[in-house]
Amino acid sequence: MTRLHPKRPTYDPSASPIPSTRLITKKVEKKELSSSEASHGSYQANGGDRPSWQLKNRTNRTKNPYTIKVPGARAAGGCAPHANLIAEDVDIGMDVDDDGEAGSCASSPLTSLPLSSPVNSLPIRVLRPMQDEEMPDETHNEDGGVILYCCNHCPRVVCGSCLVVPTESCEVVKEPDVDSTCPGCHKLTDIKLAGGKSHRVYAPYWAFTRSNEKQDPVLPTFPILTSHFAMSAQSQVNGEPLLIVHLFCKGMESQGTPLEAIAKFLRPYFRGQISDTHTYDGDTHSEQRRGNLFAGQEGSARNPKPVAVEVDKFFSMLLPSDFASLLKGATVVLLTCSWLVQHAESFNQLQSSLQCLRVSHCLAFTALRFQSAFASIFMEVLAFQAFIESIPLSACLSITLQNSFHIGKHTNLLLFTLSSPSPPTSLAKIKCEKYLWWNTQSRPYGTSLPLSCPVCGVVHAWKTPVWGGKVNKGRPKSLATSCFHNIEHSPQSSSNMSDWTLQFSPILISWKKNYPRLNAHGRADAAEQVKEKILDAIKEEDVSVDLPRPFRLAIRKYFLQYIKDPTDLEHEKSALKSLQKEWMAKWAAKKRTVESGTKKSRHEAHVSESSSKGEGEGEGEGDGDGDEEKVSNLPPQHMKKYLKGFSEFDVAQYIFKKQVDDYDKSKGRDPSKCGTIGERTKNAREWFEVVYRKDSGMMAKVDAAKAKWMAQGPPEDRKVAHRKKNLAKRILEFQEELNVTMGVHCVIFHGHRSVEGGVEVGTSETAPKQQGVKFKQHLSGCKNCDTLSEAFMAYLQDEFDPELATDEEEDCVGSKKGEKVVLKKSETGDLILPDCGALKLPGQKDTIRQIVNEAYVKYTNNCHAHAPWTLLVTALPDYIDEECLLEDLDAFPDPSKLTGTQVKDVWDCWSSRQKRGEAMVVFTASKKGDMRAEVEKKRVRRKGKKNYVEVDYEAQSPAAHSSDRATQLAFLRTLSKASAYQDLVQKYSEMKTTPRPEPPLLLEPWCSWEWSASTLPAEFHDIAQLEAALIQFSKALPATRSSIRFGKLTLALGLLLCDITKVLELEPDVDPFPAYLGLSPFSHQHFDQVLNLVVETRDRISATTLTAPEGSPTTASTNAPAPQQEEPVNGGPVNVPGDSNDAKPKEKCGHEDGEEEGSLRLLVLNTIVRPWHVLEDISTYIHMNPSCRFYLTYMSFANTIDLAQG
Repeated sequence: MTRLHPKRPTYDPSASPIPSTRLITKKVEKKELSSSEASHGSYQANGGDRPSWQLKNRTNRTKNPYTIKVPGARAAGGCAPHANLIAEDVDIGMDVDDDGEAGSCASSPLTSLPLSSPVNSLPIRVLRPMQDEEMPDETHNEDGGVILYCCNHCPRVVCGSCLVVPTESCEVVKEPDVDSTCPGCHKLTDIKLAGGKSHRVYAPYWAFTRSNEKQDPVLPTFPILTSHFAMSAQSQVNGEPLLIVHLFCKGMESQGTPLEAIAKFLRPYFRGQISDTHTYDGDTHSEQRRGNLFAGQEGSARNPKPVAVEVDKFFSMLLPSDFASLLKGATVVLLTCSWLVQHAESFNQLQSSLQCLRVSHCLAFTALRFQSAFASIFMEVLAFQAFIESIPLSACLSITLQNSFHIGKHTNLLLFTLSSPSPPTSLAKIKCEKYLWWNTQSRPYGTSLPLSCPVCGVVHAWKTPVWGGKVNKGRPKSLATSCFHNIEHSPQSSSNMSDWTLQFSPILISWKKNYPRLNAHGRADAAEQVKEKILDAIKEEDVSVDLPRPFRLAIRKYFLQYIKDPTDLEHEKSALKSLQKEWMAKWAAKKRTVESGTKKSRHEAHVSESSSKGEGEGEGEGDGDGDEEKVSNLPPQHMKKYLKGFSEFDVAQYIFKKQVDDYDKSKGRDPSKCGTIGERTKNAREWFEVVYRKDSGMMAKVDAAKAKWMAQGPPEDRKVAHRKKNLAKRILEFQEELNVTMGVHCVIFHGHRSVEGGVEVGTSETAPKQQGVKFKQHLSGCKNCDTLSEAFMAYLQDEFDPELATDEEEDCVGSKKGEKVVLKKSETGDLILPDCGALKLPGQKDTIRQIVNEAYVKYTNNCHAHAPWTLLVTALPDYIDEECLLEDLDAFPDPSKLTGTQVKDVWDCWSSRQKRGEAMVVFTASKKGDMRAEVEKKRVRRKGKKNYVEVDYEAQSPAAHSSDRATQLAFLRTLSKASAYQDLVQKYSEMKTTPRPEPPLLLEPWCSWEWSASTLPAEFHDIAQLEAALIQFSKALPATRSSIRFGKLTLALGLLLCDITKVLELEPDVDPFPAYLGLSPFSHQHFDQVLNLVVETRDRISATTLTAPEGSPTTASTNAPAPQQEEPVNGGPVNVPGDSNDAKPKEKCGHEDGEEEGSLRLLVLNTIVRPWHVLEDISTYIHMNPSCRFYLTYMSFANTIDLAQG
């Protein structure tokens, strides 16, 4: 089913009139329309039983609001029949609130109620047409017709009797710059203003607004709405042409099919022929073994045989290219059995065919023997809502299925939705959604249950299914029926086969050819490999899939369809049958073990254990006394009993459990029935009063056991579990009580033993209500509570954690406090990260601490500085470069608080950076007062007050820092704090290249280390000058890693960023220096342009570093100097080393005729495909020596190619 979009037809008043409605309506006279009125879409509205025609010429749609006058002229818009009805003589009122938002009716709006309907027996309102004198004057035009206001945003209209417009505003709403909005469109806009969420903004409805940005209302007050929605707020009557193509097998009756019912149902909404029928040969729609579709017959005419073809071939044969173009954006309904979507190959081919045809939606069914008659009502309702009311298919499908429960009870539904491709030339993606019918008794969670009880044969006996596992994931363990039989039931594997086999079809199909060739052991291994791949895919995609049990057996059953040899197939089936029996026996034994284990209590297990240990002791004593003594020595495990105290009844039950059970059995209670637990408690109470109270020996034993248990206390593991669960909660309650009673805020450091035997520590603190940050984390620095916290944690770990008390033989960290791991240093003075396996966890934490402290000392140039761990917790990205950290590490606490997993991740990250020759930790900021310059400034300040000295701004110029390379690098780092520019300076600092002649880099005069001013010249503070400089810098991007050229470009970009930053950070009350900075036109946009060029330069250098071959003259190395270039001797050739040191020239270049003997020949040997960096260096050398002649030859493995001669 698809929409055709030809030119919209013009309504012809001379055509046959619309039939009269079943209601008594007011007759209106028809009036012929002029050609000008017809061209603007102005039509008459006539009463009739056909739905409202809203024909608009959308191609010639104007801006002005459309109003339709019936009858009348000079109104633009669509037409719709309208009947004004009033009720009188009401005996029993029956108000019908047809709010379309609550749900839509699934029955046909054109079908009248039968005479036997119970609704006809109720007293109803008698409807009659309103008289002219009863209708408001505002709803009429000058000819007496009813005014219809057409919405500018949708094809719907609102009549003048429902939307009352004041008389003084009737002419204003007809102005060209007025937009009309229906209530349905206003509600959609109201939801959009709320961000697309379910709640609304509840903006007022004005109906008519001006066509400007503010959308000023036209009416002086809110309009009066005198009616309600009779249908959905978004519904409409779409009269666009609709094409329905029904393709069915030869021999099938078209009478009564869903498509025939749809055609008859929709015929009143259209004019002319709307259905087209095509036939092709075949018996059933889909073949059962492979899911192929029948496409014809073969053989003789008397005994024809059906032929099934693959799904993709079926669509290519049936739908030629001309016809397939009509299906773009159409809705396809496959009235076939489930074999089409159950097999993986046919399912994948269906998806690819839908992608090629570019249909918008496709519906398929999963019933094994699909009956299309059940889909008639469903298809009628769906077609009406999707094609007549123009509701999106995905939005109306759920409501349609709820109203058509027959189709849900018969089959499940698959909806294929085509998403828009990106880019448009590529294939779009297909999303498949499955709709299941749910019933708590017959089909819980979409799983069909047997119709009758297998024990007594009672039909519809299911009452309460008990499910195991998660929702939509478990299977029913037992089913409590109304006939009092608990039946275990597992759904058939065939019903769930399409769930996992289709989702993991690529993994299964990869074994399609090799699986039948394997023997029994090979097939078992293949099933194990397939299982592991599927489980890995589930973990990676994080999806919930219902896998059958046992899974390996289900995989081998799936591969039975690919075994063609009958003998081999029988052997495989018998092997699977024996494996099934073996698995069922193991499962039953495991179930019996679990059930017996759950019935036995914990203290009984302790009793049996102690009795096995003390076997042979106390043989002369009675059995009852021995058990009582053993039980009294084992305290209960429940922690609440120790907190609330033991009652005499509980202790007596615990010690004399055997006597209580014997008394219970003597009363005739059946222990196997779970519903008799109340009876057991009643018998225990009776034993306590009748037997226990009369035996003084029992009472003495109970009193002794109570005193012993309370003195002994609960087991240690129960204490640990109780503290872990309740300690933090109790501390928070105590802090809240302090806050309420005393008005104070506090920090509590707590610790308790862990289950593993160590110590678990924590901090609980409160925050003032007027402050966003907890007072412990203050921005000014470390508080006393931080020092106390570290001391308390260290005390707990040293005194109570045995894992941290490691000796020197096991760890580099000794048992003495303060001893550290001795780390080696590299030639550059950086610490070397040792092997992770050589250290235990405390040594690894100490290594991390030393590396961070050393990096901080190097950054601050202050040997007395220590890493600010508190600031690294609150603002980690502001102090350490992000490339040195893990992605999931938001804070870097003190290394003693790191877990083993975090330590390993940090170790791996730093090891990789150390292998690449990069610094393990790079600080970007420091704590206030830690920089060496700040410390020296404080020391000078202490000596005494110095005389005022005017700041020499010229001391901050490049010329003042051009003495050596280290001074230049320090000056470059101060020009800008942008991370991209700092990376650029870092790459420049790592370069150590061989100086060689190169063409000069022509830049501005201030782009050199000889510039003696601290700012750029005044004439450069101009936008045109800046853009010209950026173009010049972009052309001067370094193609090689020449330190001279690269250093000039880095300096120029840094000076630009520095000047623009000074302009942006000027304060309004401070006079700038120099004065022209206050008049500079630079802004944040220009800063971003310069920063983009910095990023481009950095990426260009990085690409050059990666693509440069090892051993080339331009290779930048921080460990070894580059090879020196050989000087020519007696005019001989100069060998420039290439990528291969073993490469030798295949032939000697001789003198050409007429060539001078003293000419220089340059032979370049290279064995890579792109030696462009070598050619660039050679071209540079040619530029510097114009008097020499050169022969540039590139030698590859195959041949020699002359690249240049000159």
